[in-house]
Amino acid sequence: GGLNHGHLAPRSSAMHRHSCPGWHPSMSTPATMKSANSYPDFEFDFESGGEIYAEPLTMSPKEMLRTMREEAAAVGAGVGSVMERQLRRNVIDRATLAEAVAGLMARKICDTDLLEELLHETFLEVMEEHPRIIRDVVADLRWIKEIDPATRGYIQPFLYFKGFHAVTAQRIGHHLWNDPLPARNMLALALQSRSAELFGVDAHPGARLKHAVFFDHASGCVIGETASIGHHCYVLHGVTLGATGKTGEFDRHPKVGNRVKIGAGAMILGNIPIEDGAVVGAAAVVTVPVRSGETVVGINRILSPSMKRKAAETSKDPETWLYTI
Repeated sequence: GGLNHGHLAPRSSAMHRHSCPGWHPSMSTPATMKSANSYPDFEFDFESGGEIYAEPLTMSPKEMLRTMREEAAAVGAGVGSVMERQLRRNVIDRATLAEAVAGLMARKICDTDLLEELLHETFLEVMEEHPRIIRDVVADLRWIKEIDPATRGYIQPFLYFKGFHAVTAQRIGHHLWNDPLPARNMLALALQSRSAELFGVDAHPGARLKHAVFFDHASGCVIGETASIGHHCYVLHGVTLGATGKTGEFDRHPKVGNRVKIGAGAMILGNIPIEDGAVVGAAAVVTVPVRSGETVVGINRILSPSMKRKAAETSKDPETWLYTI
């Protein structure tokens, strides 16, 4: 028989155990994938159960929701019934930030097959099983407000930034992808598909994202299955973290470090490191490692020290990033 709505229900549903018998992502994606071109000295600790944040979280999920409620109340007070309804159902009337996230994402992603109430229940259960997701949401929102001068408060990116929505969908999908239940693995792929349709971001659920990641504008971004992105990264629209086109099952996508900036339209291909603090210029094509603090532009063009000084000088000018390659 075909899939039915029961397969989207939370883990407790017995119907999970009858979908897609014998299929699991591990069948097509080995747990450990290495290739001759891997860079084993450049690894991230994405799964540590210990302290994973670069600095202490100064805002808890409860505090984030309270702040967004205050923003929503201030906005809704003088705007009229249309905005008041949206703000109430997504922020003001929510008991927890996890409920707000689950409700918002379920409404955005649902369709005639993926029912809103089942998505909401499943998303909430996944976030309860993996509380790191909601901590990462807080870090994402704080990072967006910090780095984007167009952002006013937290409810703006929470409600309206499709880059934030795409990252949140991928975070939920990542845990569904690694779940032992085949129905949850299929739901992870469904989230990837819907996210590509709705938000313009095609991010495989197998990719690993640390906290504080922002896809600005987001349209046209592609993130491959074995890619990873570190914390406090700023990624503009049209960016590809892709493979080289070589066939086979191996670790084939880029590993982006912490505090990396990637300009619009950049293509980073293959299992290569883009180390901490690197800058990838707009429309760059990168197939070689970029070391910590380096700037790459054009086709694999690492800026020389003199060019880096010029870039550093122009970085102080808010109107341009002007340098000659």
